[in-house]
Amino acid sequence: MIDEMEPTEATGGEQLGIVMPARVLHAAAAIALARVMHRTKLSRPDARTAARIVDAEGRTAQRERRRHRDQLAHEPAPRDRSQKPSHHRRFSLF
Repeated sequence: MIDEMEPTEATGGEQLGIVMPARVLHAAAAIALARVMHRTKLSRPDARTAARIVDAEGRTAQRERRRHRDQLAHEPAPRDRSQKPSHHRRFSLF
């Protein structure tokens, strides 16, 4: 079970003035948020804007991963053709 971090413990989010449970603000999200704020020269009051940018970038990356997967024409691994599909098997009482 993951416990909420004590307010005295330093996390990436707290460095930005954002205090949330560790489950809500994952360390990777805090790092991404800090990078966006640095790259766009946003200050602490603009952390909400930076969080929106991080969220949008994450959704874009997810779409790109899906597109790449679809381009590879991912297909399930071929099954052994010597076995008949389960719907071809007959139920037997004896």
